[in-house]
Amino acid sequence: CVHRMPTRSILRVVNRDTVVVMDPDEEKPYLDQVQGRTKSRRYTFDVAFSGTASNAEVYEATGKGLISSVVNGMNSTVFAYGATGSGKTHTMIGNYDEPGMMFLSLVDIFNQIDAMKEEYEFEVSCSYLEVYNELIYDLLVVESSPLELREDPERGPVPVGLTRIAVRCADDITKLLHEGNERRSIDYTEANATSSRSHAVLEIGVKRWARRAGGKEKQVLCGKLSLVDLAGSERASDTLNSGQKLRDGANINKSLLALANCINALGR
Repeated sequence: CVHRMPTRSILRVVNRDTVVVMDPDEEKPYLDQVQGRTKSRRYTFDVAFSGTASNAEVYEATGKGLISSVVNGMNSTVFAYGATGSGKTHTMIGNYDEPGMMFLSLVDIFNQIDAMKEEYEFEVSCSYLEVYNELIYDLLVVESSPLELREDPERGPVPVGLTRIAVRCADDITKLLHEGNERRSIDYTEANATSSRSHAVLEIGVKRWARRAGGKEKQVLCGKLSLVDLAGSERASDTLNSGQKLRDGANINKSLLALANCINALGR
């Protein structure tokens, strides 16, 4: 018979921007008590959410502000980053009862298109891929073979043969998102029973042009929203992985480090 100790949350969100990690030691040594020493830590962000926050609340405070820029020809990217089992896939994809940021972004895109349809015409398309062990697979295709990455002079790096589908409303993509997510590479670890072993990227492309060009050449604005559900960072000592799963975890951590270095360089 295995007796498990009751768990308790040691995280507190303060003033909507500060996360406090409480001291996990309930019984402190005498010297710690006298000198007031503590292991608690405070971390400040632009916005922080408690464990009861819904996907809609997270989206309203983060990704929603990017939508108008995308509709007006800008490129934007949202990353879900964190340890394995922290809820990244739930936040990005969600489920039919509580849709995630991918679906909510499309809803807002089409709401803005509807408000501008008298003046502009639009074309919206989506692609959905995963990066697993440094290979790219099409999640909109059953049993996709690895796709080759090539450099396009106008669009940059492009996976050759990646499926792009025309989308006319947010509901068009909902079923495909869930089907694609079921094709993702997942595996059991001691840290997470359904750990995503790949990075998944939903790319939403928006093209816009004026309805009345007045005989002038049609000028097309192209915006892109990339929504990235990263694989979870992990420690081998926590996951107890070995063999292929251990190699997967090493590749995941290596790619996350490369991404962090890239973002740090861009932010300087």
